[in-house]
Amino acid sequence: MPPSYTVGENEPAAMPGELPRMSGYTYAVELSVDETIAANATEGRFDRPVPVYVENFLDFPTGGIVPAGWYDRERAAWIASDNGRIIAVLGHEDGLALLDVGAGR
Repeated sequence: MPPSYTVGENEPAAMPGELPRMSGYTYAVELSVDETIAANATEGRFDRPVPVYVENFLDFPTGGIVPAGWYDRERAAWIASDNGRIIAVLGHEDGLALLDVGAGR
């Protein structure tokens, strides 16, 4: 499990940097790539989007937008990424997930 900055006594103080003024503090986690760490590289990049699933513990409505970003340690700044979307996994059939993506909302 990647380290979460939103669990424990320190919560916002544990963040690697101050959030942008218009951001709400809800959930933050640091994802890393073993090879990037081993090479002492400052970043790792993927050639396609990487899905990340987090339990909807705040009970936001399905289909809603989830702002996303990452922390650039060299610039000491949060960088916005493409937004995510709240989905619900309803089950699976023939090896595929059955999703509610909130279409039409």
